[in-house]
Amino acid sequence: MPNAHRQVEAALRRWQERGLLPPEVVERLRGDAVADAARERRGAAQLLIAATGGVVLLIATATFFSWVWPALGHAGRTLIVACVGAALVAGGLGAERAANWRVPARVAELAGLVVVVVAGVYSTNAWTNGSAGGVLVGVLALLVPLVGVPLTARRHPVLPVALVVLGHLFVFLFLYRAFDLSGDTSIWILDGVLVAAGAVLGARLAAGRAAEWELHAAALSMYVSAVLLLATIVGPMDLGEDIAPWPLDIWWLGSTTAILWAVHRAPDRLRRDWYTNGLVLAMILGVGLAFWTTLEALDAPPEGAALTVAVLGGAGMTYALRNEARDLLVTSAGALVVAAWYYGAARGQALGGVAALFLTAALLFWVAGRLGAMRQGERP
Repeated sequence: MPNAHRQVEAALRRWQERGLLPPEVVERLRGDAVADAARERRGAAQLLIAATGGVVLLIATATFFSWVWPALGHAGRTLIVACVGAALVAGGLGAERAANWRVPARVAELAGLVVVVVAGVYSTNAWTNGSAGGVLVGVLALLVPLVGVPLTARRHPVLPVALVVLGHLFVFLFLYRAFDLSGDTSIWILDGVLVAAGAVLGARLAAGRAAEWELHAAALSMYVSAVLLLATIVGPMDLGEDIAPWPLDIWWLGSTTAILWAVHRAPDRLRRDWYTNGLVLAMILGVGLAFWTTLEALDAPPEGAALTVAVLGGAGMTYALRNEARDLLVTSAGALVVAAWYYGAARGQALGGVAALFLTAALLFWVAGRLGAMRQGERP
């Protein structure tokens, strides 16, 4: 039984023992809780099986191509791959109308979009960039998000989000195939597209006119911006290892601040429970950036890197204890373990390294004690 449902069961038992609820009401509530738990388990199993089916479908498609591939020219291969991707998207849209098929249908839609991108990339073997065929492929790629988002925005909660996020790949295909632009120039244009799309989504969210899918698209676009920022750093900007981490550090600080604002200060119409997942991801990304910045940009010794990660983990743990954010607490504890492990590996023969490991263990035991106090109803 998942933890949330165990808490419900414990609360029902406690309320019944205290006489706050009659037995028949408790049984009715318990039945609802058990039914909800069963639905969640079935939903998780359905997603796992659907994802596995999507992978098998891609393998089957690759196997089919290996069979007919030699008999086809490059143009025919491109057409078949594109048709397979379009068929997956169309089939997913049709199957999504049935509640029992929504999860596998959405997986098929995402897989279909990826296959269409693969077709656009492979089309370079059939038509060169800037040729009539290349321009046609580029224009068709651009039309996928431009036409797909308006058509699916009001009826499909997942596909328009995927089209916005993957739309940058389709725009890149358009620039590359139609105009034969260099990768650096295309990245700069994609940066501008991302800023413009973010401004539009932000304006709609601020005005209260945004739909649920636009909220999800805005959140995922924040992480797309990190990918594009990294591509800009290593591509057109060509920054050295001593400078490259700093723009990503600034992005991390800004995105983490935005998540904290969304969790604690966002208007009621924009509040969602899944915002705290962003803090977990921020902790994971923060650990990687901390190592990169301290070891590469600052050329700090192992003590500096371990201390930075430990401070980050400690801050996350403090926040998690005060706000009872269990997932963040687990991730922050993992950050402390990573810091201790790294320092122990780097300074394993030094007495200070051993002492640091013991102190980390003592801190984790202290946190466990504070959690026990919280469980008994005391203030952390």
